[in-house]
Amino acid sequence: MGTRSIQFDGKAILMDTVEERRDAGFTLIELMAVMVIMAIMLSIAVVAFVQVGHAAGMKSSVLNVHSALNLARQNAITYRTRTTFSYSNLSSYSEMPVGYFVMTTNGVIVGQSNRLDNGIIFTNPTKGMLTFTLDGSCTGSAVEVNIMLMERDKGANAMSNVITVYPLTGRIKVKY
Repeated sequence: MGTRSIQFDGKAILMDTVEERRDAGFTLIELMAVMVIMAIMLSIAVVAFVQVGHAAGMKSSVLNVHSALNLARQNAITYRTRTTFSYSNLSSYSEMPVGYFVMTTNGVIVGQSNRLDNGIIFTNPTKGMLTFTLDGSCTGSAVEVNIMLMERDKGANAMSNVITVYPLTGRIKVKY
């Protein structure tokens, strides 16, 4: 069928026929098809990893701002001093990046000044100040304050998150 026998020095040697050897390996077309499928899967994975990176930058920025707001509120309550959270976007790309800091009313910076991840900016309003009083509430506004973070230069596809501060209680909530 697929093998044949020949005699060599009185011993029978079995040899594969040409038809059976063709069925034993992969053709060039089969190998190319597998390579194309692998390339498609790799391109999908790369796009997914890039999107995960952007989402991680936004999430870390939101968590850092949320943490700084909590620091300002806790500092006001613990040390019985008004503490201000200030944030702003700068007008040009050549200046320092977008940043925020926590400071007491007598000018002492609490913690360190911080910057948002690259490509993330504050929107509505682009700069502001929240002052926490001795009981943890906020001054300066009778309604809730929304601090929105958004990806810069992404248009309609930009990710955004909102951090809401309720002035009466000083409660800080992140809306994902």
